[in-house]
Amino acid sequence: KCNRCDFSIAGILQIHHIIERCNGGTDEFSNLEILCPNCHALHHYELNIPFVHPFFPELQTLLYKR
Repeated sequence: KCNRCDFSIAGILQIHHIIERCNGGTDEFSNLEILCPNCHALHHYELNIPFVHPFFPELQTLLYKR
């Protein structure tokens, strides 16, 4: 399940490098986390547009507290 919103459809979850490989991050388990596509995109692109996760509308409040 997604480490940020608990979304749990396994077929679409993605592996995210906490420290990107281009910045010296490794493929070690300690540097990886599983994210849903929405949380992954929000992390990389830091979208500043209103976003509501289709299954977890309360997630919007959590995401924009960063």
